[in-house]
Formats: sequence, structure tokens, C-alpha cells
Amino acid sequence: MDMEITKYELISDWRDATKAQGYFVPFQLCNGLAIAMKKHDLSFVEAFEYLTKRNKIFLDNLEFSYDGSGDELK
Repeated sequence: MDMEITKYELISDWRDATKAQGYFVPFQLCNGLAIAMKKHDLSFVEAFEYLTKRNKIFLDNLEFSYDGSGDELK
């Protein structure tokens, strides 16, 4: 995934900017990021990388998806 996520501190800022570029961002992805940030005391960028490395965030064309199955975050 080659997105410039490092310039965002808040999930909502990233989501709004990403949606403005024509991407679909599901609520479940934002929720997963929020849980990771809170549970592991991570920044937005750290949480995004954490979930990406664990194959929880996917990007297909302009559509993000989030795999919450077997979610160890909760």
C-alpha cells in the first residue's frame, strides 16, 4: 500500500482526505484503527502500520477493507 499516511494524526483527517480522493473507507476500518490506537497506545500512523503488517487492512483499486476476523484487538 503506497499511501502518504504519515501526514495524518487523526483517523478522521485521514478518512476525510482519503474519501475526498475517491476511496471507499469502511467504518470497520476506522473502528479497528481506533481500537489499536487505544489498546496499544499507538499513533494513527503506528496503528495503520500495525494493522497492515497483520494483514488486517486491504486496498483493492479505490476500496479499503478491514478483516476483523479473529480480531485480537478487542
